[in-house]
Amino acid sequence: MNELHVVFGATGALGSAIVRYLTRHNKPVLAVARNEEKAQRILPEDTEFSVADALDADHVSYLCEGATAIYNCVHVRGENWFTLAENLIAGAKASGARLVFPSNIHGYGPLQQSPATEEHPHLATSKRGILRNTLEKMLADARASDGLNYVVPRLGGMYGPLVTDSFIAQITEAAIQDKQAFWYGKLDVPFDLVYVDDAAEACVRLSAVEQSPEDNPAWHVPGVAPITGRRFIELTFQAAGHKPKMGVRSRLMLSALGLAVPGAKELVELLYEFETPTLMDGSRFAAAFPDFRYTPYEEGIPSMVAWYREYLNEQAAARQAPAPQ
Repeated sequence: MNELHVVFGATGALGSAIVRYLTRHNKPVLAVARNEEKAQRILPEDTEFSVADALDADHVSYLCEGATAIYNCVHVRGENWFTLAENLIAGAKASGARLVFPSNIHGYGPLQQSPATEEHPHLATSKRGILRNTLEKMLADARASDGLNYVVPRLGGMYGPLVTDSFIAQITEAAIQDKQAFWYGKLDVPFDLVYVDDAAEACVRLSAVEQSPEDNPAWHVPGVAPITGRRFIELTFQAAGHKPKMGVRSRLMLSALGLAVPGAKELVELLYEFETPTLMDGSRFAAAFPDFRYTPYEEGIPSMVAWYREYLNEQAAARQAPAPQ
């Protein structure tokens, strides 16, 4: 059977990293996203690309024809998550492709043991965790009723190039600008972080891993090793050439912000992940892929800082450019 990898959300941090990995390894890939200009700017030259909205069921179905692996790297909001999942499930079932549906640890809720294995119960009470569990139940139901072939790479928090929509990006920007950087919860609690290129490689490898319908479709991909917020900030400032300046966003502070700032309340619900060790046991993935090499923080963080510095310079230049007449 001819191989074809279809990547939805191909211009985001994870999606573009998956496209780059597939291209480097000479794998046939179709990159799908809504922004053609961004795709031309960040994806490898000559990447086959389609402009599409993953919420359009007919278009998704068409693009999935002939696929052997389909990757969900799209970020949407609210009820659109369910439409997105329905469309990708339908596309994977029709084509017989494996659906790669990356997720995180939110669905477990506060851990009963840490590090947690893939068998940890899904006991989330947070809004984001409940959403993740609902989506994964949709996948499980489709496997039970129609034989959907899927995997869930459960990733540590991502850092690296193009990761611009998280508190990690705020820390990186602060380090470059020699300002105070803030961590959530407690500075000295270990936390799982995975370099975005490692997450991408893991997703591609899992697209072809052998598994039976009875196997757990979730795979923990935690990163090279847990790291404290303090150490991550120290290494980020070091890479930026400045002495570290750090502070903490406490539960009380975020609770107060939640009254006025959208999303802050959801962060409060997840703050336990930064207050007590909430770590993943990655031994199953390591046993399946003994040659897999995670990027050390000493390599990944300087790469992240270098990319983000260029990104900030481009933004500054764009703001100073004269407006078109």
